[in-house]
Parts: sequence; C-alpha cells; structure tokens
Amino acid sequence: MKTTTRSLFDGVPEAEKAKLDVKYITVPRGTVIYSYGKSDKNACWIIDGSARTLRADENGFVSTIEFLGAKSLFGDYFDGDFVKGDFVEVVATTRCKIAAIDFEKVEKSAFYATIAANALELVSVRLAKFTQRAEILLNRTIREKLLCYFKKRAAEEGGVSFELKYTLTNLADYIFADRSAMMREIKKLKEDGVIETDKKTIRLLNNTQK
Repeated sequence: MKTTTRSLFDGVPEAEKAKLDVKYITVPRGTVIYSYGKSDKNACWIIDGSARTLRADENGFVSTIEFLGAKSLFGDYFDGDFVKGDFVEVVATTRCKIAAIDFEKVEKSAFYATIAANALELVSVRLAKFTQRAEILLNRTIREKLLCYFKKRAAEEGGVSFELKYTLTNLADYIFADRSAMMREIKKLKEDGVIETDKKTIRLLNNTQK
C-alpha cells in the first residue's frame, strides 16, 4: 500500500509556518478532535496517533466510516462535500498529537503551492487506505474479511506478524461485522492453525489459505 515520508509543512520555513497560526494540540483517547460543518476552510492533520470518523444518522445510530492514522489529513477543506448534511465527527482512538489548520490563511501564504503539493501527497495516501478497506469489505464472509485484513497488515510490516492498531470492537467496525461473531471466527482461525495471537500481536501461519 502507498505510504509517504512527507510532512504537510516540508519545505516551509519556520518563519512562514508561524504566520499560519497552526494550533498544535495533544489530546487523550476518546476526544473529539474534529467536527465537520463548522467552516469549509478548516482541516486537521494527525501528527501522531490514530482516530476514527463517526457518522450518526437521524435515528442516532453511529457507524465508523473511516479509520485514520498518523499523517492523515482531513476536514471540510478536503472532504466536507462528501459528508454535508450529516453529523460527522472524528474521535481519537489513541493519544493524539494534531494540528488544527485554517486553510484560508494557508491560501494567502507565499508557500501555498508547496503546502498544497504536500497535502495532495498526504490525501492520496489516505485514499489508498480507504480503497484498501473497500477491498477488504468486498469479501463475503467474516473469515475472508479477517484474513484479507491480516495479510495486508502483515505485508505492511514486511513479515508474517503485526500488532493490531485498533481495539477488537474497532476492528469489528472496520470490517462491518458483529463483534461476537468476529471473535468466534478469530477463535476458529486459531483452532484451525491459521493464526496465532499474543495479546495484540497476530502472526500468520503457513496455512493461511484455509
């Protein structure tokens, strides 16, 4: 999957960054770090940590529509049109360091073109992750979804094991599965010798085709 080492403000002098009045904040898990619909010029960048985007419908049902990791760039400035009219918030799933950005000020910067190029790279990586999730959800069964996700995560780590980034409840949301049903399938995968687990670490065994 596509990754990047680029930062939003790469190539921007410190003196110029100071003019942008970016707000750097560190928040604990469970904090709402962004609410859509307040300003079409606002955006947020996760420097470290992870979060998830939640949408609430008219009946109060809350669903996870995206998981966000470090370097994720989002907000009304980039994707507000896709959630317009909905109640959508981004909530930290770990301790997060974030940057709150007013792109009205960025657009006036002499380094706007540089920041825009960096932003395009960051958003393209986020889109690749969104596409990866869509590929996982195309699988029919919970077992197939889990194995697809496990294989992709192991590949990202360059081996056969990885550490879960999410809680099991969040993982169930990620693959659109009932948590209890997912836990039964994970138990069966272990019994079948397909995976082994050690706390949050999952290791794929040789017979992952089962």
